[in-house]
Amino acid sequence: MRVAAPVLVAILGAALASAAGADSARDFEDGKALGQSKTGPQVEEIKSGRTASEVPNYTDNPPERSYYRTRDLQTPLSQQQADCAARPSDPTCAGISQGIQSRPPSNVTRADPAFAGEDAQMNPSLILGDIATTYSACSVGSPTLVSPAQFRRETCDSRTEAWTTTQCDKQLSVVPHTRTSCEQGSWVATGQTLLGNLGQVDASALCDLAPPDGMTTFRIGALGSQRKAEPVTADARLSMAASLPALGQDPPKVASLRIAADHMGSTTDVDVFAYGPGCIGDDCALSFYYFAGGTKCTFEGGDGGIVCEPVAPGFLEAKYACPLQQLAGNELYFVTCVQDGEGQTCAEERGDRHQCWAKSRTRGALLAHPLANSEVGYWSRQGPSTPTQQAIVVPSTPPGQPMTSLSLAFSRPRVLATANESWNNACAAFEGITPMLPADGVAGPGGPSLPAPMPTGQQQCVRTASMCLDGPSTRLIDGEEVTRQCWHWQNTFACTALSAGSTCTDPRFAGCSQAGEYTCEEQDGQGHCLKAEAQYDCKIADAVYSQALNCGDQNYCAGGSCYDTTYAPNENFAFAVAHMEAREEAGQQFDAANLQIFKGSPGHCDKDTWGLRDCCDANGDFIQCEADERETVRQREEGQCHYIGNFCSERDWLGGCLCRTYSYCCFPSMLARIVQEQGRPQLQRDWGSSREPSCEGFTVEEFQNLDWSRIDLSEFYASITPAPIDNGGNAGRAGEAQDNCYYGGGRCGP
Repeated sequence: MRVAAPVLVAILGAALASAAGADSARDFEDGKALGQSKTGPQVEEIKSGRTASEVPNYTDNPPERSYYRTRDLQTPLSQQQADCAARPSDPTCAGISQGIQSRPPSNVTRADPAFAGEDAQMNPSLILGDIATTYSACSVGSPTLVSPAQFRRETCDSRTEAWTTTQCDKQLSVVPHTRTSCEQGSWVATGQTLLGNLGQVDASALCDLAPPDGMTTFRIGALGSQRKAEPVTADARLSMAASLPALGQDPPKVASLRIAADHMGSTTDVDVFAYGPGCIGDDCALSFYYFAGGTKCTFEGGDGGIVCEPVAPGFLEAKYACPLQQLAGNELYFVTCVQDGEGQTCAEERGDRHQCWAKSRTRGALLAHPLANSEVGYWSRQGPSTPTQQAIVVPSTPPGQPMTSLSLAFSRPRVLATANESWNNACAAFEGITPMLPADGVAGPGGPSLPAPMPTGQQQCVRTASMCLDGPSTRLIDGEEVTRQCWHWQNTFACTALSAGSTCTDPRFAGCSQAGEYTCEEQDGQGHCLKAEAQYDCKIADAVYSQALNCGDQNYCAGGSCYDTTYAPNENFAFAVAHMEAREEAGQQFDAANLQIFKGSPGHCDKDTWGLRDCCDANGDFIQCEADERETVRQREEGQCHYIGNFCSERDWLGGCLCRTYSYCCFPSMLARIVQEQGRPQLQRDWGSSREPSCEGFTVEEFQNLDWSRIDLSEFYASITPAPIDNGGNAGRAGEAQDNCYYGGGRCGP
């Protein structure tokens, strides 16, 4: 069922204005007679189905029903316009052409009768007449309106500087799906080598596109050379933001592995150290050093037999720099020998890394040999050493155990491109200073380019043309077909600034309401307005009130005409109530501060991927849910919310989604949601994104420009269920409210 435009225009309250000074009794009787005349054979004729046989091409299931709640209305509209271009005289095409015509806006100011509803609430008798003439139990009391608010219409002009015309382009870039340097959870680099005759060792780097701590995961492994040996692994998480080790620090030991050494079941410990530059830009490199420990056995004559001792594995240690021909103390073994009754016993000990030593036989020289060989000589103390980010290899003690190293080089795991749409917008600077910027492709206002009321000297623009140079078309991007209505817009802007001679910039007009559009009084040769005139309604006096009215406890009739119970209930009750409700809600939901109608607010609810917590299920357990999530679900179940979309709001360390957030725009009523859903496509306004929903209401100008003949309220009709009137209950409630009876909303209440 379609709604006539004049009926919904009454939402703004114009009906209240027409009531002032009218003969209420005569109007009541005329309205009742008209309603009764239309509820007889005409209604029965429609119900009988004769309309379908008499109206050409009549159908109650038109193909346009499939457009309901779709997000793309522009595509079928463009197709219809293209089909109708060759047959403009076709009745259907004529209707489409009429329906999409822009309608001239009519400005509503505070002086307009549409705002009389505010005065009616403050003082009913001023606008709706003496309450005592309508409600038999009411008497005129106070406060009453002594004098209404007074407005004066004033004229001003806006003068502009010279206009400049600029042409700019907007080109669309689409990434249909996210591209990454590696597959999440895969191993991006792997290396392996032999550790002497003990077996094989290996290392791998993990592709982690979004590590929570910024670290890179490596898997260190080893496999003993024995036939039935089992592989052993250990994971290490390392920062690749800087080289390893840090200045003057020892390279980190990242793993200790125990592998099978022989078929007898003995094992060998292997220590693993990391060393390398880390990531420089997107290029990463790191080396791993493997040191094996073990047991060393020797045969001693006599009764000694075989003597075994543990062998400590080698390791990496920080390198300290010294001048040429010198070594830091930790690169030397200092030898100390003691003579006893059985002979000479010698011991070795490494020196201090902070001290440099050089070969010399000077006084105080000590016996020592380098780590790399066993050549003993005299070394004397020199100056201090300098820390570096390099490392030295310290072999096993005693030496002889195997060691090896391997290097990994790989590209840093990263997201190369995120799925998105973006405009390379050379028009952004001009769009930012264009008041009331229409959507691309929408024709600019007819007539000369008019300036907007802005401070003197502040730049402003008017978009005078918008042409699509590429589209609608389909492109193949990353192997995927992507279709868009337009890939390339070319827009033209005319820009200027108000000159010092403008009178509309006077601060006193800031508190006034503009009455009508600017009219151009003088223009240049290119159709740009150089002088525009405007009218404003400015309040010069506030309304003055005295005391209100009081009502008794009697039943009441309007002008002597009471409710007639002899007629059967009207089955078109829902249709009538829908329009009454629309008028009621427009007044209740009008945001006077921002001049917005049917304004909504963002709402959301969360749902865990594994189903452990579902705050979007109306029948679920809400113990773990926030209050705002419960409120969103309640409004959604009552038909007050428009679904926007969802996004992943929490991920695990491998990038998998743990929780999704579902976003809505929720409105104070179902009717507000229906008007928003069907009104936004006409204004080419979207709903924002799931992360940032756009739930603003309609401005007064947008609300007036809606084509109400294209808004379907049938969903709201279905939600209305007539209830029988309780006359006795109404009379009782009227008596209880006798001391606080008021006109606002047409009811009496406590």
